[in-house]
Amino acid sequence: MKGEKGFLEALRQELVECQQTGEMVEFHRWDDDPSIFVVGTVLEIDKDGVITRDFDPQGLVEPDLNPISLKSIAGIARNTEYLQRLQLLHDHQGQEFAEGQKREKATKRADVKAMLERAMRDHRVVTIQGPDDKIHALVRRCGDGFVLLEELDELGRLDGTSLWRFRQIKTVWMLGTTEQAVEFARRAYGFDKGASVGIS
Repeated sequence: MKGEKGFLEALRQELVECQQTGEMVEFHRWDDDPSIFVVGTVLEIDKDGVITRDFDPQGLVEPDLNPISLKSIAGIARNTEYLQRLQLLHDHQGQEFAEGQKREKATKRADVKAMLERAMRDHRVVTIQGPDDKIHALVRRCGDGFVLLEELDELGRLDGTSLWRFRQIKTVWMLGTTEQAVEFARRAYGFDKGASVGIS
């Protein structure tokens, strides 16, 4: 009980500071799965709870305010890469996204190859669903039955290169808000000025 009281006091102090700075905060409320959290800014705080204005994964403001009991918070995180990206998207909403742009999707092998070739030509970020996870990437080479990718994290930084067979790719997306967000973050942080990696 004494440890819980100390945690709540430290939590309250952190949240008061977050209210003063106006920064985005990750609120983790599930001990058994720390990957699940909501993001918000602190509007009001008292001894028992906090009221936040929350944001969706594209940096858009959620319509309703969110009251949270301090006792329900398992932990918070500040100044993470995810929050930096979200703040960037929020600050530049709509400035870099093509108006009326519709996200394109390809699942058939011929369509997948055509989309990847177009993404390589136009230097566009794609999202690829493989056998397991989704990745963001730039296409560096499309060959006979394979594609060479520069994988990117959510801030647009190079996260390694990978060689895929076309048959490993289930779905490719391009020109959606998700892909444009990575492209925008990549330009805003200057990661698009680095050297490319490829094979000849």
